[in-house]
Amino acid sequence: MKLYFATGNQKKCDEVKSNMPNWIELKCQKINLPEKQTLDLVEISYQKALVAFNKLKKPVIVDDTGFYLEAYNNFPWPLAKYVMEGIGYKGFKRLVEWVSPKAKFVAVISYMDSNLLEPVSFIWEMPGELDFSDMDKEIDPKVKKYFPYNLIFRPRGSKKLYRRFDEEQTKAISHRAKAIKKLLTWLHQKKV
Repeated sequence: MKLYFATGNQKKCDEVKSNMPNWIELKCQKINLPEKQTLDLVEISYQKALVAFNKLKKPVIVDDTGFYLEAYNNFPWPLAKYVMEGIGYKGFKRLVEWVSPKAKFVAVISYMDSNLLEPVSFIWEMPGELDFSDMDKEIDPKVKKYFPYNLIFRPRGSKKLYRRFDEEQTKAISHRAKAIKKLLTWLHQKKV
């Protein structure tokens, strides 16, 4: 099956490709997708899938991820990228200095093809907490650019930061990988 992934982020493309079985040929396609202004991550992903499918007219997936702080009613929601650009790591550290550092990643993968009336979304959450103990260490600029929250996030049950996981460890617990697994199970059951 040929499946398109609408993304301009090569790191996301590589991660998603590494999670695809050999019965899926994944093609990453850079498409300008408008992002609906809402705090509902599923709605954002759903709308992106509709637009991507209308442009490509081929089976397509889109990915959207949010980062949530428990102490702040799940702020910054899907706006995590913009908040990080605005306040940086020092700002995040100040946010959680006196409150719970509990946080989570949420990934939504939405799929659309010509046999569906609307996109189908697959969601996975990865709980953990913020940990700034590693911020004085040298940081790979690629990680900082593409996955900035990995630098300060420690998955629940782990003693190390997410950025310290190798590729196999990441695949085993990644919120995106788990959402993709749900998509693959659904595609297999539908015999798409």
